[in-house]
Amino acid sequence: MKEFELKYGCNPNQKPAKIFMADGSELPIEILGGRPGFINFLDAFNSWQLVKEIKDILGMPAATSFKHVSPTSAAVGVKLPESLKKACFVDDIEDLDDSPLACAYARARGADRMGEQYAAEHGYKIDQFPAEWSKYHQGAGPIRNLEMVKTADAVVAFWDNQSTGTKNIIDCAKQENIPYKVISV
Repeated sequence: MKEFELKYGCNPNQKPAKIFMADGSELPIEILGGRPGFINFLDAFNSWQLVKEIKDILGMPAATSFKHVSPTSAAVGVKLPESLKKACFVDDIEDLDDSPLACAYARARGADRMGEQYAAEHGYKIDQFPAEWSKYHQGAGPIRNLEMVKTADAVVAFWDNQSTGTKNIIDCAKQENIPYKVISV
């Protein structure tokens, strides 16, 4: 494949973009399914770089999860204790311990999923706030963030001091006088 039309550019309301090699050669990637957007490729390339560096340094299989070009988690392929298998929703996978790569992937599922699991196990209501990109375009994220904060008793933000989305959540908590804690990552 010499070029691939992306689902969209940097934002869902932009016209589709495409990736291609400047010299006209075949793309050095294979798309296994779906129709990724520009940000998905950035996440994939950043994930590959991080996983490669971890493996080069530690000599262990690794996995990571990126969201909007920021790592949300990274892990190496070591066996998971039963309690962590349950938290990562992989306690029912037979022979998981036989695959270091599968163990790394299970560990790198991200904080959102573990937060949902904790909430479910402790009887907390789980509300979902999908951003309405087609309706609000670039304002969809901040509108959704404010809706989330207004329903919260408190906010815990895991922030890399770069993510504008997380910064917006923190600002919304300040604006609404909601107690918040920022954990630097």
